[in-house]
Amino acid sequence: MTRFLLLFLLTTVSISLQAQDTLRFSIYYNTDKFHLSPKELLELKASVQIPSNAVVQGITIFAYCDDLGSTEYNKALSERRAKALAAALHQIAQLEKVSIKAYGKGELQLLQDGDTLEMRRLNRRSEVLLVYSVEQNAKTPEEDVLPNLSELEVGQKMVLKNLLFVGGTRQFLPESIPVLDELVKTLKESPTVKVRIIGHVCCTGGLEGEDIETGKFNLSVIRAQTVYLYLVNHGIEKDRLSFIGKGGNEPLGGDIKYDRRVELEIVEK
Repeated sequence: MTRFLLLFLLTTVSISLQAQDTLRFSIYYNTDKFHLSPKELLELKASVQIPSNAVVQGITIFAYCDDLGSTEYNKALSERRAKALAAALHQIAQLEKVSIKAYGKGELQLLQDGDTLEMRRLNRRSEVLLVYSVEQNAKTPEEDVLPNLSELEVGQKMVLKNLLFVGGTRQFLPESIPVLDELVKTLKESPTVKVRIIGHVCCTGGLEGEDIETGKFNLSVIRAQTVYLYLVNHGIEKDRLSFIGKGGNEPLGGDIKYDRRVELEIVEK
């Protein structure tokens, strides 16, 4: 029987006129299976726990296999799993007209390496990312304005508010672009300041998060690097920038949604 695991990666964050959420859940398969039974379709519907007034903006599916069978066979099987799951999601009322991107990854990104039954079960999976928004109150324009970096002290850190990513990936949500553009503007206004970009994830017990597009556990690093590359591509000199990832090693101690963050640290003025 196919099994379902529901994981919430991002909680609600107020952005402009909407709150953007990403719901992530995984589905596990028996060997050589890809179809969902009627019972499993009901379980799938129950797993899509989003508000009734939510607007689903897109769904991405990554399907995988274990290491049994040939590489070619497993690639084809993972593609069948992705397509079958996309068709099943389209049967859910809220998702009938939603754009779904479905990718079969075969056995190329094993979550667990080994030949035990449990390890192979964990590798026979599909991972679903569902991005949706719910209308919220508008924020004031001042909320996106960054301070004058020249006035900050060396070693001082600031959180880049409303800089958000698609859950489990390095991909910026569209609402993050104004934040990045404001950061470019602020850095150009303080041309002698050098900064370090610091990525953080939550809910990992201090460990690094997984980039589900590559299967590598370097999510905080790759997100910090993505910010770095955006700044470089928009005219900020490389020698003014550096980046690191802290994984889940530095939780803030409050609501976990604030642990998922990118910080800017002043390293030289």
